[in-house]
Amino acid sequence: MLILPNLRKHKGSFGEALNRHEEKFKCERVHENNEKEYWEDKLKKWKDALSQAADLAGMVLENQHESTFIKKIINVISTRLSRPALYIASCSIGIHRRARPINSWVQTDVSNNSNIEVLLVCGIGGIGKTTLAKFVYNLNFGYFEISCFLANIRETSKLPNGLITLQKQLLSILRKNEKVKISSVDEGIIKIRNALCYRKVLLVLDDVDEPDLVEAIFDMKDWFGFGSKIIVTTRHKSLLRPQLVHEVHEVGILYTIEANELFNFHAFGHENNQISKDYYKEYLEEVIEWCRGLPLALQVIGSSLAGKSKNVWRSAIEKLREIPTNKIVDKLRLSYELLEDDHDQNLFLHLCCFFVGMKKDFVVRILDKCDFYTLVGIQNLIDRSLVTIDEYVNDIRMHQLVRDMGRDIVRREATVDSGKRSRLWHHTDSYNVLRGKTGTEAVQGMVLDMRMIPLIPLRQSQIGFFTAWSSKLGNFSLQDHVRTDAFEKMHKLKFLQFNKVQVNGSYKNFPKGLRWLCWSGFPEECIPNEFPMENVVSIDMRYSSLKQLWNGYKVINCLYIHFLSSSLGCQKDGLGGLTLK
Repeated sequence: MLILPNLRKHKGSFGEALNRHEEKFKCERVHENNEKEYWEDKLKKWKDALSQAADLAGMVLENQHESTFIKKIINVISTRLSRPALYIASCSIGIHRRARPINSWVQTDVSNNSNIEVLLVCGIGGIGKTTLAKFVYNLNFGYFEISCFLANIRETSKLPNGLITLQKQLLSILRKNEKVKISSVDEGIIKIRNALCYRKVLLVLDDVDEPDLVEAIFDMKDWFGFGSKIIVTTRHKSLLRPQLVHEVHEVGILYTIEANELFNFHAFGHENNQISKDYYKEYLEEVIEWCRGLPLALQVIGSSLAGKSKNVWRSAIEKLREIPTNKIVDKLRLSYELLEDDHDQNLFLHLCCFFVGMKKDFVVRILDKCDFYTLVGIQNLIDRSLVTIDEYVNDIRMHQLVRDMGRDIVRREATVDSGKRSRLWHHTDSYNVLRGKTGTEAVQGMVLDMRMIPLIPLRQSQIGFFTAWSSKLGNFSLQDHVRTDAFEKMHKLKFLQFNKVQVNGSYKNFPKGLRWLCWSGFPEECIPNEFPMENVVSIDMRYSSLKQLWNGYKVINCLYIHFLSSSLGCQKDGLGGLTLK
């Protein structure tokens, strides 16, 4: 490398240029003191920069050919600058807005007692956590002495010697792409710690599901340089213990205008022409609404419909409501599979099929009596971004595609015979099982609203994904086909949610484990005495013909009576004959 001694003393052509600038500043009329200070400070920075450049260590030519020497210089510079930006898809709608809080965190120096700061970037699958982390990494890696992006940590760590593989990747970057050898995890920790050498590091750990790796880095905190930042993308909001000081950022969905733009890009291409959008206008709004701002869904569905006819669009939309796309389901399902145990998985499926939109306290009361540890289970689901609780009304909320993913898991239990599924939330499936008497002991819950059974269309006007139908044919109603003996094999039935359903026959052999009875429009004036109520926790009989609950007396261990007053003809003494323990 050529040494320029005139740089340090600001002589020669460098000094002449600096003198010209200084004279220029003096000759020009500077009206404001702050403007004068600005130019003086700028000139000082130029001089300091030249002095620092002169002090840089160079390479000695010695007895070698210049071309060989130049190649060595190029190799050294290439190695030191070999921190390429990570690939991000060209169409990343909304990424600047969504990355702003993460980028602000990276660029803000917060003085605390630790050399490192840690940010968990959380959210459901397909929300864009990895893309955002890449984007922020690309914006900032040049400002750190060492930058490293470790991708797919969850998958890599499950491979044989997976943790060692990750340690080798990190250590290689810390040692400027040297080849490294690590024979054990403990050896790797020592080598990484020594290689950190108090340097300022930007480290991104992508798709982390176990806290071990992050906690091991916390143990090395004193070996990081001040201002080091660690970003962890994860589906687990409570990945780290509170004692390990860190911040959490939950990634939100796209705004409506962003969702429209992203879908249109994938459905209609770069041109995104207005003619195509106008042609498919009647379906665009519905399918974008179905995606609910999830970038993965908008991309997958938009790409799958690109270039297809209107008929295909209509058919695809109808299918989406019944059977979600595998690529989306598989991405979301991973959060379900990563739940700690079958307790939380079953709780999640119950919520998907029966309790979305209901009050948390009410759901806890029901499910606690079904041998669930509901509060801690719901918290685990919240930590996995599978469930949210509305802070104002305390309702259980869930992204529509997460709900559909859970229901699809149940559907796959028996794709042909609905009666073998654990939960029946689809009205037609429930009706067919009852009419055909194909229900089995697998069934734990059932939803049936007779108004949703498609018999003869009165007016086939599209309302979102729904169509208005008639539920009667003249004076004949298919409700007459539902009989009590259709329930006899459903020994595990706990949740029954009916609307306008007429059930004929004796309830003597009706499932006795029922916990929640919701029967809007119950047609009788009282509940039959043989109806098994001994385990029922909640009863909801709004808009029914009830005048009293029973003839005679019943002793109930634990019953929460919900919405009886709106029953037609229900008298104030309608609770007569009921004793609560």
